[in-house]
Amino acid sequence: MRRSRLIESYGPSIAAGEAIAKAGRPDLAYGCWANAATAGHGLQSLEIHLLAEESFVLSSAGMLVQARAAAQAEQALAEQLAQPELLAMASHDRGVIALHEGEHELAATLLADSLVEGAPISRPLTRLALAEALTRSGRPERAGEEIRATVLEPVRPSDFPEALVPKARTRAGTDRARKRAGRRGPAATGGVDRRLGAHARARRAR
Repeated sequence: MRRSRLIESYGPSIAAGEAIAKAGRPDLAYGCWANAATAGHGLQSLEIHLLAEESFVLSSAGMLVQARAAAQAEQALAEQLAQPELLAMASHDRGVIALHEGEHELAATLLADSLVEGAPISRPLTRLALAEALTRSGRPERAGEEIRATVLEPVRPSDFPEALVPKARTRAGTDRARKRAGRRGPAATGGVDRRLGAHARARRAR
């Protein structure tokens, strides 16, 4: 492989993976990311972003064990590079997977740690995910703070702005339901959590 044409070895796979993922086929996109990662192996600054994309595609496809492995490799590489923004990105990706797996306390910690200035993550979406983790871990007041902070974050096209308002409303509604259930006692709170868990599983299965 000639160095001058290095980007041509992985560029098409990255572009194809992005297009296929946007078309709603993360399972097929994974193969593209894997090809790009193989071509770019050894270039750490590229490899860490490919691992982040791999983690995202796998978690979107419900392949959480494989997604966690990719995120852990991303974390290890971020620690080697020792750049705060990349450490924050790895923390974000591990937090998203923890949220999917029902590890709400861990998810809240990791997502909060990822809100570093300059980190290559969507701050509005991260705050909404953090609000969900806080709600599910029994901290609705803190969740409300994150929902309100979401409104103050700058929004870019990559943040899917058309989806932000519905998501924020859903999180706010969940937060209010959790607060009301908390006032009625642990049994009511458990019922809300079970319904939320069933809804999340159904959403990932689509």
